[in-house]
Amino acid sequence: EHVVARAGVPAVGIGGYSDPASVPLAIPYVATDDQANGRLGAEHLAGCGLEHFAFCGIPATRYNAWARCREAAFVDALRRAGYPCSVYRGRCRSARNWESLQKGLLAWLQEQPTPLGIMCCDDARARHVVEACRRSGRRIPEDVAILGVDNDEVICELSNPPLTSIAISTQQAGYEAARLLDQLMNGKASGCDVI
Repeated sequence: EHVVARAGVPAVGIGGYSDPASVPLAIPYVATDDQANGRLGAEHLAGCGLEHFAFCGIPATRYNAWARCREAAFVDALRRAGYPCSVYRGRCRSARNWESLQKGLLAWLQEQPTPLGIMCCDDARARHVVEACRRSGRRIPEDVAILGVDNDEVICELSNPPLTSIAISTQQAGYEAARLLDQLMNGKASGCDVI
């Protein structure tokens, strides 16, 4: 974004910086409210009457703070409600490492009590959990209730069974980015917004 800022034209960023205030951004930014997504996931799964919970994330990189933010909010909301929560991050998610990824995920999943509610950092990771459940003989949703984030229709609908997912307000983010860009183009300063 620094290249864009140096260009001297009005610009607004949209994306996955969960806490844009903590990142020195050179342009206004519209971010996803990943804390709200984590809390919503905890509320949903706890509301299903479950007592065992887990979060399936991804290894930390400088580009995926959104996953850690969703994880922290989910775990914190459950702990405040009196529930422990297991966390698994595993290894990278490339197709080259699919079998290795599944082995680690299977080993972790088999250690978890059932019925279990798992929130995944995104729909792609939820799809990994669906496959691990299939391989381990765990039934969805009877043994494991799985919740993704992003509501990616292709991933959710092609999964068997179809995934339940938290929808991100992408349309609202687009409108907010357009509003911020309009303000910039009209000489009004603006900062970061979380959607």
